Amino acid sequence: MNNENGFLLKNILICIALIITAVAGSFIFTNHMTQIVLITIGLIFMIVARIIETINVGKKERCSYTTFATITGQSAKTDEKGVTSYYPVYTYTFAGKEYTAVSSVTDSTIKKRLGDEVEIFLNPDDPEDSYIADYQKTVRLLHRIFQIIGVVLFAIGAALLFIKL
Repeated sequence: MNNENGFLLKNILICIALIITAVAGSFIFTNHMTQIVLITIGLIFMIVARIIETINVGKKERCSYTTFATITGQSAKTDEKGVTSYYPVYTYTFAGKEYTAVSSVTDSTIKKRLGDEVEIFLNPDDPEDSYIADYQKTVRLLHRIFQIIGVVLFAIGAALLFIKL
């Protein structure tokens, strides 16, 4: 995986791997264990989706002020496997004071360049609490993916459980 595919692609691949594992497991087990595993994995995905949504909603409620920032750099973070992801660094002014922040979402889908102007939302009570508006789409997509996978796995597990009863 190259640096550009980052956060979203990793999570999608993990979700696909879990689905394949769950489906393969349904052919291996002949008792109700498969159904229970599918239901449990589905519930876990739905819980993760809910956590993502709660964090996202809380941030949107706190960060109600809209302004513009300039991309001023990148912050590189290398994970335990040696894969480096890049996070945009942006600078903005609020109430006459300049702030610099690092995005919590990698720049793999939107491709911001140095000097680009971006819309941000910030917390007027704590101007250091901010986020780039475009990156909320990535977070919403991740939430939807987890939610859909969770509901599908739960439904398959429940349907198989009732069919075998």
